[in-house]
Amino acid sequence: MNPDFSDYDFWIGKLREALASGQYKDALLYAEEASNVAQTDKERAEVMNFKGDCLMALQRYEEALSIYNDSLAQFQNTYKREDEPFLKEHIAKAFFKKMETLSKLERQTEIPPVYDEMICRFGADNTPSIRKYLAKALYFAKLAQETKSLSDYALALFDELIQKFGNETDTEIKQHVAKAMYEKGYSLYKLDRKEDAIRAFDACIQKFGNETDTEIKQKVAEAMFKKGDRLYNLDRYDDAVKDYDDLIQKFGNETDTEIKQTVAKAMREKESSIQKKAKSVSFITTLKSRVFGAFRR
Repeated sequence: MNPDFSDYDFWIGKLREALASGQYKDALLYAEEASNVAQTDKERAEVMNFKGDCLMALQRYEEALSIYNDSLAQFQNTYKREDEPFLKEHIAKAFFKKMETLSKLERQTEIPPVYDEMICRFGADNTPSIRKYLAKALYFAKLAQETKSLSDYALALFDELIQKFGNETDTEIKQHVAKAMYEKGYSLYKLDRKEDAIRAFDACIQKFGNETDTEIKQKVAEAMFKKGDRLYNLDRYDDAVKDYDDLIQKFGNETDTEIKQTVAKAMREKESSIQKKAKSVSFITTLKSRVFGAFRR
């Protein structure tokens, strides 16, 4: 059967195949063809996002940003229409991709206002696909603040993400929550707020310790490692050793490269903690001996 070149689905199918195989220039050509035959606002919004995706993959960030801006401008008053129930998903994606593109362009200060506008439009929407983009967008908004400074506001954005999406069951959203909980601990870790960092890492470990998703397990393993490091820096060597042992026991048989690297780090730091404790005990014993010896004289 000859292909119907006037069929939108034909070109979108070709576009998806090209994207999946990394043929981004071809995908961009197919996106142009799909755009020429698109009949509905949903199709037009969809193909504009695909164009942006192709340009992002080609690192043509300014052009991608222009596409996402055009999409938001063109459909800003149509995303609630009853005859286009799926249009809002494409608009939500355009908001998120605009934020991602601004991050690539290192224009972080422009990201929070985009997030605020997205929240105004979709903050009360409980559609699962929309909430995925909201979680992703909030994560980028947080990163923009953290790049600027490790302020209380940046930490508050972590808490906002955790509070808003902490009870979601969708795996992709849980991944973002796990990242947020881990990176809240890491931000506190970098601020040298040791006890607060330990509590934040504990919260991540307790909430996601039984998850089977690899990306979430990576964050749990790293949270356990960073917790051990903080305990070590507090001279709590026994607690650090126990934490490293727990990590090794829990993830010692994992095949994921990133988790294996974290386990290897834990094994090294466990030995370092044992040696540090031994030196500390030896020093205290020697000091006591000298003090008591002085009294005997």
